[in-house]
Amino acid sequence: MENVSGIQLNNIVTETKISCRKVAFNEYIPTGFLPILMQLGSLSGYFDALNHLPFTDGTAYTSEQKSLVLIAALASACSYNVDINHQMKPYPALAQIFGLEKIPDQSTINRYLNLTQAGDLSDLQLIFEQTQQNHGLWRLEQGPIDVDLDSTGLVVYGRTYEFANKGYISGHRGKKGYQLNLGICSNTAECLALMLDQASVPPGDRFWDILYSIAE
Repeated sequence: MENVSGIQLNNIVTETKISCRKVAFNEYIPTGFLPILMQLGSLSGYFDALNHLPFTDGTAYTSEQKSLVLIAALASACSYNVDINHQMKPYPALAQIFGLEKIPDQSTINRYLNLTQAGDLSDLQLIFEQTQQNHGLWRLEQGPIDVDLDSTGLVVYGRTYEFANKGYISGHRGKKGYQLNLGICSNTAECLALMLDQASVPPGDRFWDILYSIAE
């Protein structure tokens, strides 16, 4: 598509030619959209609940900043923490949004995750619920909300996954892992509640727990 427009400057008419072409989405990298996404979340107060994170590893980065890096890593399709070094650290504009001089490397993020204790999970659950109450799209629905309850097995490999054990995971009989139970709002395609258990816990055992969690 082309558009030619005339511009008159001091009685001199010049022509400006604008050309537009389609670009395949796979030519973009997710990291390119991160500054816009994270700035939007910051301005809307979406990340404010992260201020309540209590645990720290004694580094120069706060728990909130390291959590934001983790969120950004998920948004930029980092499959492993080591991808942070290649897909995020080269972009100083992203670090400025977090109030940092540079993005922490994956070793700092790993130490942060390893220090997470069972009690911290309760705080994370509270932050999740508060965020959904304040910013969930389901709040904008005018009529009834349809909820889909589902469960899926997560297979893990290696010996570093705590509490993972053998259970019935569809297509992976005898493998170690976890059972993930989810409550999804079908209207808005967002998660309202989730519970992670050992693979040996039958999915049906969590039906009422996940239902009451959604109701709350």
